[in-house]
Amino acid sequence: MKYFERSVEIVYSTGIMIRIAIIDDDIAICKQIYHYLMEYDFAYMTDFKIHSFISCEKMCDSIKSGNMYDLIFLDIEFPQMNGIDLSHYLRIVQRNIKTQIVFVSAKDMYAMELFSAQPFDFIIKPIDSDNVFSVVNRYIDYYHESNILFTYTYENTKHEIAVNSIIYIKSEGKQLLLHTENGNILTYQKFSNVLKQQLRNKFITIRRGIAVNTNHIIMSDYDKIILSDKTEFTISRRLQSYVRKRISYDVGGQK
Repeated sequence: MKYFERSVEIVYSTGIMIRIAIIDDDIAICKQIYHYLMEYDFAYMTDFKIHSFISCEKMCDSIKSGNMYDLIFLDIEFPQMNGIDLSHYLRIVQRNIKTQIVFVSAKDMYAMELFSAQPFDFIIKPIDSDNVFSVVNRYIDYYHESNILFTYTYENTKHEIAVNSIIYIKSEGKQLLLHTENGNILTYQKFSNVLKQQLRNKFITIRRGIAVNTNHIIMSDYDKIILSDKTEFTISRRLQSYVRKRISYDVGGQK
């Protein structure tokens, strides 16, 4: 088991370190995913810091001790605390929307149960290198996109803010309210123009004049969503089907 308790750190050509956790009670699966990640590292000169766990409880202990993960490969079925429970712990208790969850299972019957966890992807066993490589490629694209800056003007001065730090936007007459992780910002920009340009494909309109950052959704139902700061919004009846399809589309691997 010492093999799974160590971390692996390698020089990364772009300066990005990706912290990865593998959680599966089948040691062979842990080894397999680990092996594919190392293959990716060798081929693309990445920098992975990898921890593997054989139970969700062990993963929780690691999080409580201060470890943070960017990407996790998470099995669903465990004898006690299962993968869905762990995902809810991350999203609801920890209010963690930054860790991207890739569910791994031999069954594809969990779609509705996984919806509220906002997974990054879903891999059906048996796993192969193409599955893992595809997820890592998408995560690296996601990482770069999440660091895109939003430009706005306040008091005749241009400012920039990370798009990923904006939780939702709201039209307020001639002004646009940006509700961020650090408070509210008002700027003179049109709601529709912002969605068509700088925030295109990153936000979902859930009712007239309100759009939310998909990366900040921690729970979603057909007519309601909960965001990372615990803000709750009801979804307009005419937009419920669109919002459901859009979130499902993102979860299905097209973020």
